[in-house]
Amino acid sequence: GGGAGGEKARSPEHSPAKPGEDVVVAFNVGGQIFMTTASTVKNRGKGSLIYRLLAGGERAAAHDSAGRVFIDRDPALFE
Repeated sequence: GGGAGGEKARSPEHSPAKPGEDVVVAFNVGGQIFMTTASTVKNRGKGSLIYRLLAGGERAAAHDSAGRVFIDRDPALFE
């Protein structure tokens, strides 16, 4: 984990990255911030929960005050 400052989570399909660059996405799991790259999320496949949450395809996802997708689960499950 690690802090993401005030950055908002970005959709893995609608990122402002230039060609050849990757975008860091952040999400909040039980109060702990996790960060990864959009390409890692994409590589997990469109069927993964994280992909669907970050892409906005999953039912109305909750967001924290910084705009990151919030997942109400034990962060230890994501380590």
